Amino acid sequence: MSYGVHIKRSEAQDAHGITLEEWLTYVRSDQEVCLVGEANYKSSQGNTVQWEAPGMTEWIHPQTGRKTWFDDRTAIGVSVGNLSREKLVKMFKVANALGGVVQSDEGEYCDVSGNPIRSK
Repeated sequence: MSYGVHIKRSEAQDAHGITLEEWLTYVRSDQEVCLVGEANYKSSQGNTVQWEAPGMTEWIHPQTGRKTWFDDRTAIGVSVGNLSREKLVKMFKVANALGGVVQSDEGEYCDVSGNPIRSK
């Protein structure tokens, strides 16, 4: 199981979170991301798992070319797993553009290195 971090609105900002429409507007404005609308991967048993995800976006790191999914699930926020410093830096840029915050699965707000800075 991977540890996830999410771009979301704090409860003080907006109880409804980031809408799909807001996310798609952001995606259209960022040349580093591409809306893919679905996800697929190989399971540990070798099966291909695929699902439709209207806000599923792929970020391609401009220096390394590594690809990362930014999964928009409006109930959770925009989620990223398998963290790295580069992914967190991008998440903070996205959160800033959306007026959001970066929060871990455990409910902690994070700094750019993924360290908790305060509880919810």
